[in-house]
Amino acid sequence: MGSLSGRVRDELWRTVSDSIGAGAAVLAYPDATEQGYTLLTAGERRRIPVDFDGLTLVALRPEEALM
Repeated sequence: MGSLSGRVRDELWRTVSDSIGAGAAVLAYPDATEQGYTLLTAGERRRIPVDFDGLTLVALRPEEALM
């Protein structure tokens, strides 16, 4: 396992986000937050991150909302 600089991570995420198309992607990386990490998502997905008083929780969207 390796470690990327923030600059490289951000550029890779920008490339993934721009080319995701109909898919979905998740990026979790260590960060100085209450949980110790940051969670980023791209694309249409059923699970969505929700900020709850500084904590990132994952909520499920109804399947009908995706259609």
